[in-house]
Amino acid sequence: APLAVVDLLTHEADLRHALGLPADLPDDALAWAADLMLGGFHARVAVAGLPPVSVEASDFEVFRGRLGRRTVDEVCAYDWSADPLPYLDTWFVFGRATASLGETTSAA
Repeated sequence: APLAVVDLLTHEADLRHALGLPADLPDDALAWAADLMLGGFHARVAVAGLPPVSVEASDFEVFRGRLGRRTVDEVCAYDWSADPLPYLDTWFVFGRATASLGETTSAA
């Protein structure tokens, strides 16, 4: 069930972007999704045998970045506690964006 909610939020943000609207997803939903996304990332890091790493970015960026809506350069610009390059294969769930979406939220 949690993945279905993440899928719904992802496609809502995709549709809003396609219509030229700010993402404006509910803050509590983004916080929940980002927490889930970071938990999954840390689990993948452990399975890959990489040292633990922390990543600081807004909930929106974590959510969109993990699901392939950000470029490598955009994700590398997050505040990482270590060089992000060894972690990129574990970061992206559905591949990497080849160009910036230039997404906005009303908070941006």
